[in-house]
Amino acid sequence: MAEQTKASDWQVILKTSIFSTLILAIGLFACLFVEKGLQNFSPAYADDIRVAAMLFIIWLVVSSAIKSASSIKKRIEGWKLILMGIAIAVVGTFIYTVVKGFFPDLIWNTSSSVVYPFQWSSFGFFSGIGAILALTSVIRLRVGSKFWSSVLVWLVYIGIAVIVYSFGK
Repeated sequence: MAEQTKASDWQVILKTSIFSTLILAIGLFACLFVEKGLQNFSPAYADDIRVAAMLFIIWLVVSSAIKSASSIKKRIEGWKLILMGIAIAVVGTFIYTVVKGFFPDLIWNTSSSVVYPFQWSSFGFFSGIGAILALTSVIRLRVGSKFWSSVLVWLVYIGIAVIVYSFGK
């Protein structure tokens, strides 16, 4: 009986991860077209708006996937949900970066811009943001008290700020 529960957990996680990863990759790729459209109206802010839209899409997809998997299977452990959120962010960002690198003609004029096949900096940035969002989503979902969930989320944010500050020195 316990083996069926474990297999069922992983089935829910796998199905949710596959659909969410595809939605995330498509959403991130769509942000490039939004940036291209904004180049005519606001060229100074087009890239910033694209990054903000990408962060919003990552937050929306990762937190929705975690909440969906948790509502489908109520007894999934928190570490599995965090792992699922991290996997969605990493694989979705990987697909986005690969497509962006190998098909630059779809978005940019390659004669006037240089696009590298794989951009480790954007991959690492968006994957790291996805991991943080997965952790905070599980905290918000699994901690019963709103006060303590807010305290834990703020401790995560403060810890990240301390790490960024210490590496910035």
